[in-house]
Amino acid sequence: MKIFRVTVRGWFDQLTDEQRAALLAVAAEHDVVSVGGFTETGTLTYERALRTFTFRVQLRDDEETVVLERATAMAVAEVEALGVAHRDLRARAVHMASVWP
Repeated sequence: MKIFRVTVRGWFDQLTDEQRAALLAVAAEHDVVSVGGFTETGTLTYERALRTFTFRVQLRDDEETVVLERATAMAVAEVEALGVAHRDLRARAVHMASVWP
């Protein structure tokens, strides 16, 4: 089984003033410096400008396409749990054997 680190990036979409306030209220919990690592459950980060977000996750599977689909679904669930919409998702996977000597 291969280990992949997957990064899913996207844009917040049509945030209301109330949604912006709610996101800013928990922004410290989504700061890239504090929680920006790759984990098996995934981490969602965003900047205070509330334009884009990044979801990072480490997954195991034999197929890159499978981990890309799983990571994207996980990212969507995280963003939707915050009560906001998203658009323009892009996912990229790195097979860690290609990075580690």
